[in-house]
Amino acid sequence: MGVDATVEGEKVILVPYMEAHVPKYHEWMRDPALLQATGSEPLSLDEEYQMQHSWTVDPLKQTFIILDKDLVEGKFTRGNPHVEAMVGDVNIYMNDPDDPFVAEIEIMVAESKSRGKGLGKESVLLMMAFAIKNLEIRKFRAKIGDANTASLDMFRKLGFEEASHSKIFKEVTLELPLSESKLAEMLVLIDVPPGIVMSRGLREYNASTIREAGGLQLSCCEAILPSLKPTSGWLNYDQANDDILTFISHEVMRSP
Repeated sequence: MGVDATVEGEKVILVPYMEAHVPKYHEWMRDPALLQATGSEPLSLDEEYQMQHSWTVDPLKQTFIILDKDLVEGKFTRGNPHVEAMVGDVNIYMNDPDDPFVAEIEIMVAESKSRGKGLGKESVLLMMAFAIKNLEIRKFRAKIGDANTASLDMFRKLGFEEASHSKIFKEVTLELPLSESKLAEMLVLIDVPPGIVMSRGLREYNASTIREAGGLQLSCCEAILPSLKPTSGWLNYDQANDDILTFISHEVMRSP
């Protein structure tokens, strides 16, 4: 998709898929077990470079290479591919013709030494948070081989529920529609500054913009409004009515 971004978590750093990553990625995808787990076909090295380029220009796709922070040599530098620390990838596809706010998500931790450390779970959460904030995704879908119990268990623990099971393709489809509370939880993962969450489009406002718009003051996640009791949480703001309606995780009580 060409969104040149880096997303950092506690255990992983998600970086754009660069040309420098291709040789190692190609080596991974020569493993029959990984090909089967990901439902992929083997590619030549030239084809792999072409695939990498297609990911950077396709408006309906976003991919990140997963870096294991424990394996980064020296200090992490944006723009440096840090091939020594790459352990997998996480991707989304906006491929639902009926709903542009649905994304299919997939995850691969290719390096066995980095499995079982929670890197896959954190990578999925960071990718979902990124997609919510930047692409306005409101539902996630995962298609997983029914023999891949580890991946199925991970997505179910994240709140995904089974939508269908194809016995012909031996594939389970899981879905996670996003409630307002889940949206707020996801946004916090990527340090969205405290602000008002728009009821249409989830646009974030910094404190100065909020003050200009309505005289609101926000410090950390605390909102102090003339007409509302001081409390904390993510605000749901109705642009059309220019009024505060609800907190995502708290009931707003109007002062008498």
